[in-house]
Amino acid sequence: MSEQHGPEPTEDEFWSASIVRGYEPDLGDDCDGVPISLAEASRPDPLDLVVLLHWKFRQKDGQALTASALWASLTEQGILGEDDAPVTLASVQAAVDRLSADGLLPTGGAA
Repeated sequence: MSEQHGPEPTEDEFWSASIVRGYEPDLGDDCDGVPISLAEASRPDPLDLVVLLHWKFRQKDGQALTASALWASLTEQGILGEDDAPVTLASVQAAVDRLSADGLLPTGGAA
């Protein structure tokens, strides 16, 4: 059963609604997560987001930060590419290159 939060908005109310940023608690240094901005989360290629998040967690844990290291870890975890086959090193390298070019990763990340 779904919870009701008030009356359904009219069509005018729906189309004129504004989006307000929600409360973001301070997670502190002992948090297991990694921060991600809206710009980082809004990547057109889903693999970019997967690679970015994976990179951030590996960086936090002090692990190797190369396309080949990420690719090995992603394939070990069963991440699939567009064709439902394991993600390729070339596609991971391309994602690293795009993220680096956009300033979201430090330059490098060579295979």
